[in-house]
Amino acid sequence: MRIPEEFTWPLAGRGAEFDRGSARCVHGALVDAANAPRVALIAHHDPASRLSPSTHALAGALDAAGWVPVVVSTSPGVPDPRRLPPSAILITRPNLGYDFGSWATALHLLPAVRDGAEVILTNDSMVGPFAPLGPLLDRAGAAEVWAVTSSLQLAPHLQSYFLRFAPGVLAHPELERFFDGVRHLTNKVAIVRRYELGLTHAVRRAGLTSAAGYPAGMLGVGRANPTTAAWRALMESGYPFFKRTLLHDPRVRVDRAVLGDAVREIFAVELEPFLEEPA
Repeated sequence: MRIPEEFTWPLAGRGAEFDRGSARCVHGALVDAANAPRVALIAHHDPASRLSPSTHALAGALDAAGWVPVVVSTSPGVPDPRRLPPSAILITRPNLGYDFGSWATALHLLPAVRDGAEVILTNDSMVGPFAPLGPLLDRAGAAEVWAVTSSLQLAPHLQSYFLRFAPGVLAHPELERFFDGVRHLTNKVAIVRRYELGLTHAVRRAGLTSAAGYPAGMLGVGRANPTTAAWRALMESGYPFFKRTLLHDPRVRVDRAVLGDAVREIFAVELEPFLEEPA
């Protein structure tokens, strides 16, 4: 998987710095994550400072699968952590750097996690999960870096909304340099090119093995985003989520009733409990 040079920029010297030291742990204890063999870092943002039903469900499913969930929120207020699982940790920080900034901040606060744990990097962009995560995570196999999906948009790359790193892989100098170099960018395309595509480039430069549970080629969507162009095929293949953009983005929107019918048919659960607002 080769990333064209126009999509790979130096990791330092562009974009605004943000202060990782301004983050604070407001629920749980960082030492619990530092000592855990499996840790999941969940990037979160909500303008009303809420944890959505799907964020609660994701944290609960990760906990049930044996991962310590660490929610890193850039909301303006402190979200209520009371419905999170007992193992969960909540970190708040300024709204700078988007998802990669949240992950970089957590790795800065938890160097022991970077150095020795098996790590998931994910975010709150999904609705679900509608089923336990064990079967999905089993698809990672022996890959050192694994993503749920890969995409051919712009260039072939691992999609960054759900990534799993084998124990100690994040301590590789290339990945350490990558996350230490995360800066605050405001342009969405620049973020995708520099960080989502850039991470795949860093993984390949490091010589690490990588794979996707559902490669773009397998889904037959060409250069379209597989999470929107093949949402039903993904769910029928065992992916227990759909992306929130299907509800809200007019470019890819799917009728809520259609999504609800699919969730009911495939996973035998109702969609409504996973959504923020009633129908």
